[in-house]
Amino acid sequence: MDSYFEKGVKLKGTLRVKGAVHFDGELEGDVHSTNHFVVGKTGDVRGTVRSYNVSNMGRIEGDIIAENKVTLLQDSSLKGDITTYHLVIDEGSNFEGSSRMTGKKPKESLDAKVPEKTKSKEDIAREMIERDSLLKKEKKAEEKEKVAATDAPAKESKGWGLKGWGSKTGLFLLFGLMGTFFISTSL
Repeated sequence: MDSYFEKGVKLKGTLRVKGAVHFDGELEGDVHSTNHFVVGKTGDVRGTVRSYNVSNMGRIEGDIIAENKVTLLQDSSLKGDITTYHLVIDEGSNFEGSSRMTGKKPKESLDAKVPEKTKSKEDIAREMIERDSLLKKEKKAEEKEKVAATDAPAKESKGWGLKGWGSKTGLFLLFGLMGTFFISTSL
């Protein structure tokens, strides 16, 4: 999907969009889409919809003019006339109007190829979570590399000549223990 209008969005006027659009809001006015206009389950459009493809899962009150295909999915509602090349009406959809099938095969959409399946909100959310998880893993790997890079010189250094201690802190601990040993043996 190129654009997504969520539930709660309310528009009045003419909506002109390019690319694939998923619309779950409310619109009072006409739609001019260049590719695929999808009215989601909570979508409510009151006006004429002109597009290359139209899929309705919500409610449309107005005519649909689609160059290629109109799909009325289960539980959708359409009160208006349809003009298109292909028409698919699922069982359980409500269609009040007339349909006219054009005999002229449509040209391919100018925007892009027609998407075969629109992504659901769940699919989009899953992709976002996967991207976020991948970014977090990459960030952790970068942090480990930074820690390894800062620790590497300390491990390689030989301190003040004591092999294996590698840091001045270790040397101070060694001298502190030796001092405690000498003090306890002299008492």
